[in-house]
Amino acid sequence: MAVGKDPAVLPVMLDLTQDQVLLARLSLRDQAQASFLDERAVGPSTPTQWLAWAAFRDACATAPGGAPPSYILHVSHCGSTLISRLVEAASGARSLREPLPLRTFAVEAVQSFDGGAFLMRQERVDRIRMFEKAWCCGAPVVIKATSICNDIVDDLSPNAPVAFVYVRPETYLATVLGRPRVKGDLRAYGQLRLRRWNARSGWPQRMSDLRPGELAALCWLTETTSIAFAQRDFFEIDFDRFLRSPHDQLAALCRHLGVSAPMDRVARALSGPVTKVYSKNPDRAYDAAARAQILNHGRNAAAEEIRAGLAWLETAAKAWRTAELALARYG
Repeated sequence: MAVGKDPAVLPVMLDLTQDQVLLARLSLRDQAQASFLDERAVGPSTPTQWLAWAAFRDACATAPGGAPPSYILHVSHCGSTLISRLVEAASGARSLREPLPLRTFAVEAVQSFDGGAFLMRQERVDRIRMFEKAWCCGAPVVIKATSICNDIVDDLSPNAPVAFVYVRPETYLATVLGRPRVKGDLRAYGQLRLRRWNARSGWPQRMSDLRPGELAALCWLTETTSIAFAQRDFFEIDFDRFLRSPHDQLAALCRHLGVSAPMDRVARALSGPVTKVYSKNPDRAYDAAARAQILNHGRNAAAEEIRAGLAWLETAAKAWRTAELALARYG
């Protein structure tokens, strides 16, 4: 497979134990439809090929150069998939959502806290550059990363434009605590976020001591403080504010990401089918009214846990200056 030269050939997995990369041939239509470019995007009939890292590196080294990708980072469950699809619809830019290798690098960064990483930091940065070349394939793309990737933002290309999408704490807590499936996702990444929190904050926490609302609050604050620590500028999007004035914000976001989006295309994107379905599952109808209903349900069903989470955030802000700053900026 012609990695870095054929946009249909994507590196979809990095196996650091065997030091090899899985390539998959996915049509541009399949890439555009995918909400997650991980194992869910690779079916039994998908052509695939494993390459040793050295072979992948050498192939990328000879691939066409060009602009780095743009990135959309976020706090999770904040509308970032919709934002990604709207950018795609408004600009025609190729978008890749949650490529698994970035998640692997994010976990690797956490492993470096106690010396358990396979790669030194510079090796991780160098490898990310190879993946960026392979994903762009000579033309820039917009990559929406998984939310746990915020800690590696400074490992991304220094020339890459980055946007950060967030919701305020009460909205986040109502979203994740009011829906059983989302609560499972919260727990799935909770241990990783807890390790990041304890390595950074100087105010250690134990998973067993945290009630659900407090864990949700810790997860929100871990991702926002990751951005607060970053050594680069961001285009910041408060998703609820975006919903109130989407035309101007979507146009400004596209400009920041370096993709052309004339206002007539912005208008068509915002009035089109993307805004009428659930972005992670386009077969399911979903709109602003459905979101409001879900949030109201969460606020009623998890009122006590939401209060506990907000109280935990207040305590965290008193214990750690960076938490105070993140709450002032994103809360």
